[in-house]
Amino acid sequence: MTTGGGPISPSLAMLIRAQPLFEGLDQRMLAKLIDQGRLVDFAPGDTLIHENMDNDQLFLITEGLAAVSSSGTPIGKLAAGELAGEISSAKISPPIATVRAETALQTLSFPASLITGIAATDAGFARRLRQIAFRRISGQPSGK
Repeated sequence: MTTGGGPISPSLAMLIRAQPLFEGLDQRMLAKLIDQGRLVDFAPGDTLIHENMDNDQLFLITEGLAAVSSSGTPIGKLAAGELAGEISSAKISPPIATVRAETALQTLSFPASLITGIAATDAGFARRLRQIAFRRISGQPSGK
């Protein structure tokens, strides 16, 4: 895993704005996401999230493919534009699945404290975060 520095490119900022979780955020909150988001690269096999362990990041996949498993059983894949870590970021429960890079993977990583801070001040964002997390728990597509 490597973490990139520097500002987020305009194309990545557009990816943030296109993610349904972030729709409706005002410019100030979007600027916070863009400012505090960090590019993180994962090699195939690297683990982003460990099932039942603390997770302090919300990941927005920008490139590549991630494999999701629960109790060692494959349950899905995540691709560009999709989120990982929304259940723990919503403080619903510890992660219910392990997420590993299946291919070279790039993500935008946001501190969970930023996500919970936005949720505390924006009821619409909090509602979308819970809805996405509950859809993921129930096995429904979380949407892009």
